[in-house]
Amino acid sequence: ADMEARGVAPDVVTFTTRLKAEGEDLGAVWQGMASAGVLPTAVTLSTVFRALRRWRPPEPWRREELLLKVLRAATPANTNDRVVSDGAMAICSILPADSRLAALQELVARAPNGTTVSARFFPWKPVARLLGR
Repeated sequence: ADMEARGVAPDVVTFTTRLKAEGEDLGAVWQGMASAGVLPTAVTLSTVFRALRRWRPPEPWRREELLLKVLRAATPANTNDRVVSDGAMAICSILPADSRLAALQELVARAPNGTTVSARFFPWKPVARLLGR
């Protein structure tokens, strides 16, 4: 909000930097980004998926809620194998076991055709097993 007051239009880099910062309310930052009409890039999505894993809001349900919002922001234009990998790790560490597979399938479905979950980004066996890779 202080940026708008100075007449500086917030951009995706600014929001991505805030999503990386310790102690930020990720939900508020994500909402501010949406309100400003700023679309997330692949770097933004990877950043928020990684940040979600360490974010501990007072209301634990907010992590799940934000994870699902971020998941819905993934498109073939802003999703690559790193986004899929970071997203899958967030899904497996935040969502309850019974909703993980559907979320992983949605994430993969939102990625461009041919996006692979490469071993380089994906050391996590439980995720690979869930996706049948």
